[in-house]
Amino acid sequence: MPEDTDEQFMQRRLLIASVLSAMAMVAYIYMQETPAPAPDEPPTTQQAVSSDAPSAPADTPDGLSQEPGTAPGGPDRTFDSSRAAEIKAARVESESVVETDVFKVTFSNKGAVVKSWILKDYENAEQDGELDLVHRAGAEDHGYPFEVDLPGGGPLPKLDDALFVMTREPAFGAAGPSVVFEYSDAGITATKVFRFQKEGYLLRVESEVTRNGVPQSHLLTWKGGFGDTAQLQNSLSSATLYYDPVELSVERNEASDAEDERLINIGSFTYAGINDLFFAACFLPSGEQTELRLETSAVSIVPAEGESEQNFAAMGIGSQGRNEFDIFVGPKSVDILGPIRPELTEIVDFGTVWGFIAEPIFWMLRWTHANVVSNYGWSIIAVAVFINFATFPLKWKSMKSMKKMQALQPLVKEINERYKGLSMRDPKKKQQQEEMMALYKKHGVNPLGGCLPMLLQLPFFIGFYNVLSVAIEMRQAEWLWVQDLSTYEHLPIRVLPIAMVATQYWQQAMSPPTASADPAQMRLMKFMPLMMGFFFYGFSSGLVLFWLTGNLAAVLQQVIQNRFSSEEVVIQAPRGRRKKKSKPRG
Repeated sequence: MPEDTDEQFMQRRLLIASVLSAMAMVAYIYMQETPAPAPDEPPTTQQAVSSDAPSAPADTPDGLSQEPGTAPGGPDRTFDSSRAAEIKAARVESESVVETDVFKVTFSNKGAVVKSWILKDYENAEQDGELDLVHRAGAEDHGYPFEVDLPGGGPLPKLDDALFVMTREPAFGAAGPSVVFEYSDAGITATKVFRFQKEGYLLRVESEVTRNGVPQSHLLTWKGGFGDTAQLQNSLSSATLYYDPVELSVERNEASDAEDERLINIGSFTYAGINDLFFAACFLPSGEQTELRLETSAVSIVPAEGESEQNFAAMGIGSQGRNEFDIFVGPKSVDILGPIRPELTEIVDFGTVWGFIAEPIFWMLRWTHANVVSNYGWSIIAVAVFINFATFPLKWKSMKSMKKMQALQPLVKEINERYKGLSMRDPKKKQQQEEMMALYKKHGVNPLGGCLPMLLQLPFFIGFYNVLSVAIEMRQAEWLWVQDLSTYEHLPIRVLPIAMVATQYWQQAMSPPTASADPAQMRLMKFMPLMMGFFFYGFSSGLVLFWLTGNLAAVLQQVIQNRFSSEEVVIQAPRGRRKKKSKPRG
């Protein structure tokens, strides 16, 4: 009978009871020719350390054996018993689940990686189950979180497939449970330790890799897609980040930046990590680590069923030699991030240009939600009403300017008629503009006054857009029939954009007519609400609700203006010179 290998022997031990007799016969033959583990040794995650166990010869490339307890060259090879004693590996793959008040994390001893990282307090974008920050299909293609890579992106040979010895340590006092992974074979030694807290989104991770006793610099990775990938346009927000203590700002590397080549950032960063629209994993160095290495690449995954492939950011992070990090994995909430470290709140990006508008709006919404009405939909309405009536005096002034502008139209038309037919390069065109501006100045009219209401709304619109895009408080916030204010309505026909178009037409109908207005301009204004509805149809429900509320407030303001500002503005046209009557010829 041909000789069996240890792998075949282990496989036979896992067969069902119907073949136990055949397996016993094969085991008997095997035991007559090669040493085997004791029959009562359980086939679970156990430390395989034995002077009888064969190990890789000294000239084996990379120093890793093909299978714990099996020599690459076969059972007839001569082995060094001192090297065999260094082997520390599990015999079978196994998983372990750690639960805290906010986490449910599934570990695998194959590569000492994370198979699943569930945030227990959040649902996924489809609202049909728990939120798993690990994209399973992407991880299978590109690697599971906390795999180990060499600087530059190359994997440590065969270490990702190594079966680590996994040990659970129970919670003690204020500390939560811990998981320890250990592996050693032919000069390669690797350890990873995950220490959880009983409460909160912080944990500590330590990792160390040595080759023949020499520490090896290595990166801990998250490569298969991070966060709630099914969230609308989430790939556009997929990025790595680091906090620069010199510039006092967060710098980001988007997936699109790393499509052509791997990006490498090295420095004394306060923290570094990876994030999507609403969630982040930030690594805070501890101990004597003074310099971090962050590597960014792009991976292509299918974010949700039925969608096409999109690029997401992938991360590798480490320091020189041993890694020791406090890690935040959770929602981008200023209430949670601030107590951990104030600089962490900077990952909530309200925008570089319009942040000065977005942040006050964010705090106004939060204050209203906490003190007035405990629903973010009604809070948006309340803040929108406040903003519109706070700017009402400027709108009133704009309305008076528009009335004067309307009264000046005959004079404007007269000036235009006098310079009719001139080309733009004609010197008299400059004279026409000077006469027009003199007319406006004489009667105190601002020709751009009619645009003021729209210009006033624009910064607040951008501010609301930024808040609704990044504030975790708006994610899956409900209002009446709307299930999630941070995205569009999930209805066959979206009600809010249609209502917005209707209120804009209502507002136009209530505005005073302009008899001398350009007909082409009037047609464009009638078409404008439809254009706005087209653009807003794909915007988040909260943003459309803000604009709809602004339209209703404008209607009420127009009623007030029409009632209390009914005086007519009359401007007398200057008297022209009378033409002398020509005498009739005799």
